Amino acid sequence: MEVNQTFLRRWLYSLSITLGALIAITDYNADEPFNAIILLFIFGVFLGGIYPSGAWKFSIALAVFIPIINVLSVIIHGRHDLFISQGIGSFIALIPSVISCYIGAWINKFLTIRHAAE
Repeated sequence: MEVNQTFLRRWLYSLSITLGALIAITDYNADEPFNAIILLFIFGVFLGGIYPSGAWKFSIALAVFIPIINVLSVIIHGRHDLFISQGIGSFIALIPSVISCYIGAWINKFLTIRHAAE
């Protein structure tokens, strides 16, 4: 049974946006960012491994909601003194997301090459 590539890609993008929103909610309600970073790594490797050609898009979809929620929180609560540290500083979430998605893509490539060699 062949899966339609367009359907798979759209479904994975929808999944990555949903997971990104859940990770952002987890990060917003936590005192430490370790849970969000672990979730970014797990989901990034998973999504990058399934569809390696869209790894950079998955990484952005996973991580973009963290800075959006943090910037909105700073603005809504009127804590403009935290704008740089918590608002703009939360864009650092893109780093583990990009790394993990490309690790997943690399694992896919490595396993595909090994499977083709056998």
